[in-house]
Amino acid sequence: MEHSTGASNPRIIIAEDERIISTDIHYFLESHGYVIVASVESGEDLISKSMELKPDLALVDIMLAGSLDGIEAATRLHDELSVPVIFITAHSDNATIQRAKSSKPYGYIIKPVHHNELYSTIEMARARRELEIQLEESRRELRFSEDKFSKAFMHSPVAMIITNLNSGLMVDGNNRLVELSGYSKSELIGHSTLELKMWADPKDQVSFIERLESDGQVENLEVKLRDKAGFIHLVSINSSLVSIGEQLHMVTQMQDITQRKNMEEELIKSTKFEAVAILAGGIAHDFNNLLTVISGNIALIRMAISGNDEVNESLGEMDKASNMARDLSYQLLNFARISRPAIDVTSVEDFIHEDVKFMDSHPGIKVSINAGEDIWQVRADATLLRRVMYHLLANAIEAMPGGGTIRVDASNVHLDSQSAVALAEGNYVKICVTDSGVGIPQENIKKIFDPYFSTKTTYTEKGMGMGLSLAYSIVKRHRGLIQIESTVGEGTTVIIYLPATH
Repeated sequence: MEHSTGASNPRIIIAEDERIISTDIHYFLESHGYVIVASVESGEDLISKSMELKPDLALVDIMLAGSLDGIEAATRLHDELSVPVIFITAHSDNATIQRAKSSKPYGYIIKPVHHNELYSTIEMARARRELEIQLEESRRELRFSEDKFSKAFMHSPVAMIITNLNSGLMVDGNNRLVELSGYSKSELIGHSTLELKMWADPKDQVSFIERLESDGQVENLEVKLRDKAGFIHLVSINSSLVSIGEQLHMVTQMQDITQRKNMEEELIKSTKFEAVAILAGGIAHDFNNLLTVISGNIALIRMAISGNDEVNESLGEMDKASNMARDLSYQLLNFARISRPAIDVTSVEDFIHEDVKFMDSHPGIKVSINAGEDIWQVRADATLLRRVMYHLLANAIEAMPGGGTIRVDASNVHLDSQSAVALAEGNYVKICVTDSGVGIPQENIKKIFDPYFSTKTTYTEKGMGMGLSLAYSIVKRHRGLIQIESTVGEGTTVIIYLPATH
């Protein structure tokens, strides 16, 4: 039999009240390289010495001196100190063995002790303990990894969802998903995105599944998702297939890019308007010079032929056209931001109610205004904002040739850094002008503020085509924002945000 060697040999405590047996075991083990930290005769001494010396293994006789027998002492060693125990006893009856099993011993040696059996039992106990330690370490590492993944998953700033590929049911989702979707976790788990009608456009779901099945992953797919309240979010999806247990699952990340896209679109729109505004300003300046010459010559001709009614009538038409051209020049100047607004603290209610008055000439149109008494004031040019309201109401009337209703709502809102609205954080007054007209096709929404854009078919129907462009320019000059939401056949809502002042 080879001797156990190496610094890893266990430190052993012996609990045996028969001194001859204890001494024999002591010398045998030391001769094989084991370290004997103590030899005791009672259960009480076994516990106290073990707490002090922290042995790696205990050889314990069931019958010990003192009030605490070997089984009770071994149970405490296992529960309180995690010290493995090998029983050495003369008792092999079933009752004793069943009691001993409760302490979860690593071995059970019947006296008289045979050295070979003692050695092999200790080595087997060592191997078992080392395996248990390795297993426990693996479990700790696994728990640590799971904890890291769980925390990273739950607290990720990106919405994440794990979905069973076969059933399509969500099996887990993180906190950001709850915020994005508006559903509680219990409302999400065990349900599918189709069941909750989260896909705003069914084609997006089809495209997502096709790409996942063909490539095994999806990268930067932009789709529209509907939250519980019905609000549409533009999100960028990244997804991949992973095996969890014996089943395939989709791990999907969803980044809400609604705000980013809105800001990008607003930046593109603003950049385009700046370029057009420069051109419009130059044209308006030259146009005014020409109008001055035309108006002056019309006045001179009228004085020279004061008695010719036919010519005077033609001059009147020319003068009328000249005035219309002057009005267009004024719009171009406003659009070009050459005409500076006269900023002052003003009440939103004043210019809302003022511009509704011209509705009296449209008996088929019903108007309702909802603006509370606590609406914040804004720093603005009231004259320019009345012009904005005039153009919005005129467009609403035009969208309802058979009559209809217009609702004007004003409310106080606070926009934070998480808001999808492309404005700086702060307090704003929100004005909504909603009509029940024919609506605007989605392909025209992005072009609706373009100068001279029109869906009308003839030149005489188109008019000047500067109304909404001018409204956009004026609102932007007030550091605000104007947006349009519309559904064909249901109507249109124009939304204006103006910075509030207290």
